[in-house]
Amino acid sequence: MTRRNGNRLRAAGVAACFLALGSLASGKALAQAQPEGQQADLYSVNATGAPEKIRTGLFAETSVGGFITLGGQTQYSNFSAFLEIGLGYDITKEFALTLRFLLGPSSANCYAAAANSCPPTGTTNTDTFTVTTGDLVVSYRFAVADRLYVPVRLMGGISLLNPTPDTSLQATGALIEPNFGGASGIEWATPMDHFTIDAEICGQYILGINALALSIYPTVRYTF
Repeated sequence: MTRRNGNRLRAAGVAACFLALGSLASGKALAQAQPEGQQADLYSVNATGAPEKIRTGLFAETSVGGFITLGGQTQYSNFSAFLEIGLGYDITKEFALTLRFLLGPSSANCYAAAANSCPPTGTTNTDTFTVTTGDLVVSYRFAVADRLYVPVRLMGGISLLNPTPDTSLQATGALIEPNFGGASGIEWATPMDHFTIDAEICGQYILGINALALSIYPTVRYTF
């Protein structure tokens, strides 16, 4: 090895040492910049190396999942897909209000009071109808780790059942009944700015026809 090559290798080694020391210093400065008692979240940093804050405020969300109704003459409906959209606002980091709209089918489950009035034995009532709900949702998030929460949601509103599953309650057209329920699951404020994802299960009781609607779904939320 020539003296010139040896000098080049030594220079490269010195440069690598300075880069390593610089990286360690940057990591230490980032950790020290956090409030006392908190650790730097190195999994969600922005272009400057500072932790990406969790956004709060106005948000929109959407869910696509599975939907089933329990009760009725056949005890349960077919498992079907449903769609949900919502618009809400974070009052605080933990507390939020949401207006939620859900559209899902109840298939092959008779909710008529009269026996043998639904297919295949009767034609007076239908055993398949669409459930459209509009709810006000009150949510509270319990923090379990950095950017990870367990949400608890309480909701109430109205359900539009079309066509009416029980003509003794509504002769023709759609039946409107109040509903109430709750939901919970797991929520993650992702490292991607603006985006939060959930995985939840929800139960809502529809008065009038005494149906329990269960849904399981992921949710994608965008906070403006």
